[in-house]
Amino acid sequence: MKEEYKSIIDSNGNMICNCVLFIEDIPQCFVINEEYKSVDFCMGNFVKPKWNGQEWIESATEEEIEAWKEENKPIENIGENLIDKLILDNINMQSQIDSLIQAQLGGN
Repeated sequence: MKEEYKSIIDSNGNMICNCVLFIEDIPQCFVINEEYKSVDFCMGNFVKPKWNGQEWIESATEEEIEAWKEENKPIENIGENLIDKLILDNINMQSQIDSLIQAQLGGN
């Protein structure tokens, strides 16, 4: 059984659907009408992918790419900051425990 993943484009080469499974050249869970065409699966990292007839190209403007980057900035690594805070809290608590132990030993 032949299975293949393809992307679907409109008549202008704009991506309609990035990933459609074809089994024996029949699209699964997708209906291709006369204005759509299946092409090589788009594996690139494009903001606005476009099929030029031979390969996928970036069709986004610099402004669109910058806007996409701004909207998709990585979230600050909360995990590392949380670990640093927990370590500091642990050091402070250990210091307080040590002070209490010293006070108890000195008071007896």
